[in-house]
Amino acid sequence: MSWVRDGLVAALQLLIDATGAAGSAVIGAWPINMPALPSAPEQFGTVFAWIRWSPLPIDAGFAFILFALSVWLAWFLVAPVLRWAKVID
Repeated sequence: MSWVRDGLVAALQLLIDATGAAGSAVIGAWPINMPALPSAPEQFGTVFAWIRWSPLPIDAGFAFILFALSVWLAWFLVAPVLRWAKVID
């Protein structure tokens, strides 16, 4: 009976392979090219250059936001365990 199961598995695998090959052939024969992604406006380069040269500690602000989010996420994951252990209310 194992040869029947092996035959069914092989037939199912061939069906999956044929479906993938047919989909690939349809996509490959598609007559329309995909459009290119649009480029960013030139003003973005100027804005990012001004931000980079600003005296504000932008990298420190991002670091603080990342730290605050990571501490909140850690508390979100640890608090149920502490509640279960009756360490906190």
